Amino acid sequence: MKRFIAPALAALMMLAAGFIAGWTSHKAPADARAYAAMRLVAVQVALDEAPAEYDFLAGDSQTELQPGDQRPCGIPLVNGGVSGATSSAYAEYVAKLTFPVRPKAASLTIGTNDLLLKNRPQGTDAASRFEASAERIVRGLQAVTGRVVVTALPRWGARSRVSWMPGRSAIIRGG
Repeated sequence: MKRFIAPALAALMMLAAGFIAGWTSHKAPADARAYAAMRLVAVQVALDEAPAEYDFLAGDSQTELQPGDQRPCGIPLVNGGVSGATSSAYAEYVAKLTFPVRPKAASLTIGTNDLLLKNRPQGTDAASRFEASAERIVRGLQAVTGRVVVTALPRWGARSRVSWMPGRSAIIRGG
């Protein structure tokens, strides 16, 4: 029995040392706001260098993950997607961007992160919060282009004035 105590204590001490080393060297998970700030720098650079004719893609990771070399209708894209963005966060982000060259159109795909449990999608005010944020984004995009295409917003139920259906689009023409 005595011959097992020393190795067991040594193993326990090594385990404790490993735990302490791992705990002290643990890095905090990536901060979504820090990522968004860095991403917006890249988006702003792309907007500053935008050609005379381009379309602007706005939204969350569903947008950001779109390949940058796409040219629908022969027009280049500027990808303004920010992975992890909720509609309220993206409304703040897009308001910070400047558009030196007016895009021919803007496309918005947002709402995926609003449906995550941590964002309380079943809360009593979830639909109105989402609707208000989506409306702020659309109005902001309408200020920089005459055509805004809204795609794949989640359906929030009967309370919404507009029930967006995934896979459906709405074209909103500005004045």
